[in-house]
Amino acid sequence: MLEDLFLLVLQKQNHHNLNIVNLVLTLAVIYLMYFLYTNFKSQWRKYKLSSTMQGPKAYPLIGNVLSISESKSGSYFENKTSKLIKRNSSASDIVRIWIFHNLFVLVKDPIHAQDILRSTAFRKNEYYRTLFCDTALGQGLLTNVSWDTWRRHRKIITPTFHFNILHTYITYFYEETQILCNLLGEMVKTQEEIEIDMKLKLAGFDMIVRNVLGVQINAQSNPQHPFLMNMIDTMQLTQLRLYQPWLLNDTLFRLLGHHTRQMKSTREINSFIKSVITMKRKEYENERSKNNIDSNNNINNNSNEYENDLDRNKCGMGQNDDCKNANTIPDIIENGLNQHQEVNASNLRSDENQNLKGDLGKHVKNCDEYDGGLKTKSFLELLLEMDTPGDKLTDEEILSELSTLFFAALDTTSTSNGTALLLLAMHPDVLQKVTEEIDSIFGGPDYDDGRKPTPVDLSNLNYLECVLKENSRMYPAAPTVFRQVDEEVPLGKHILPAGKDQKYLCFVVQLQQFSCGFSCCISVACLLIYILQEVCSM
Repeated sequence: MLEDLFLLVLQKQNHHNLNIVNLVLTLAVIYLMYFLYTNFKSQWRKYKLSSTMQGPKAYPLIGNVLSISESKSGSYFENKTSKLIKRNSSASDIVRIWIFHNLFVLVKDPIHAQDILRSTAFRKNEYYRTLFCDTALGQGLLTNVSWDTWRRHRKIITPTFHFNILHTYITYFYEETQILCNLLGEMVKTQEEIEIDMKLKLAGFDMIVRNVLGVQINAQSNPQHPFLMNMIDTMQLTQLRLYQPWLLNDTLFRLLGHHTRQMKSTREINSFIKSVITMKRKEYENERSKNNIDSNNNINNNSNEYENDLDRNKCGMGQNDDCKNANTIPDIIENGLNQHQEVNASNLRSDENQNLKGDLGKHVKNCDEYDGGLKTKSFLELLLEMDTPGDKLTDEEILSELSTLFFAALDTTSTSNGTALLLLAMHPDVLQKVTEEIDSIFGGPDYDDGRKPTPVDLSNLNYLECVLKENSRMYPAAPTVFRQVDEEVPLGKHILPAGKDQKYLCFVVQLQQFSCGFSCCISVACLLIYILQEVCSM
């Protein structure tokens, strides 16, 4: 009887478990069907909206991968994509490309690019997180996909790019460019073709390290420096994921061994930058402690002077015949009023910088009358001086901003310098006008090598500024921008589908007739000035 009862309970338990399994399987099937339906509906909507756009023939599953990934070099954006646009854009300024199930929309019309960049419906694509944020390149202003974090960091960092602060960096640009000119001068003497891309990259890297970190690694004389090599390796891996789109899949990227290599470079880069942050923070704290001691000494001295003033005031009451020539109380009051008026005048003169806080604001005010002798503070030092509550970045946030700044400046600076020099070599008439303008400001053959350029000198290089802007228009250093939308957005005659899987790649095709409005970069200006002077004097 007990055995029968036990079997009955067991059967009921098994039946109950079977019901649970059936329920779980049913829910899983329903969820899978819903997932497939929504994805099919979204994908079908993408195909329908993209069918109105020009583009190459796409194959099932792989799309246009074979059309754009035949080469492992940088020809992905420069050649393959450009050819696809030119081949398919005869009747449209918008071209669609499929990479697996992902839709890329390439825009070459400047009006459309402007609409995308200005619209609040577009935001940074998640590819920024895949390519940059999870690597040594960091989550800085240029790569951060979080709106709240980006807005907070921008509020903190923007004052460090005050023009008065940037002007102090001219000294570093000048010194590193002089080294570059000497190296190029030796290379020119061989009367052979020379490859200057790496030379420009090394010079730019030295400038960036000095201006951003406040230290010297002398990459121009030591091109094998570990920090430089790891930074270049990280950039090459990032570019590789663009040249070979299947590597955007993290699983494949790890299986092929690239992730291990990337993490090694990331650790080395972060270790170097962290050591510099620690060193600079100690220097800043020591300097602040020293300033506090000096401030306390000044307070004690002022206290002693106040007591002396009280003793002198007794002279006005006739208590001491030896003090007849001392200042009386009315004299002291008048002197105090004069000092107060001088302070007010100084405050009125600094209205432009009144929103800058703490030591950073003091530093900017000291830069108002730049004479080339002011101590240059690096970007890192300025960030460390921001001690205002709520406006202070953590060491990890500073690390991300510094890493992103290195990535953003290294390749773009050398690219802009290289294309500018190439265009000047191809257009001797323009080169002659640039040389004449430089000679008119710096004295031509009688130029004093010891004279450093000033912001006034650079502001007078109007023709050179036009040349640099035209160079940026024809050969933009960063011609691609990833964006995505969460809702359908009209663009010209087309409608861009919504969803995180859509990547809108603003690709500015060369020789488009519009001005990108880039400002004349101080580093590019200084670099061209001295390279041209060195080459023209030979």
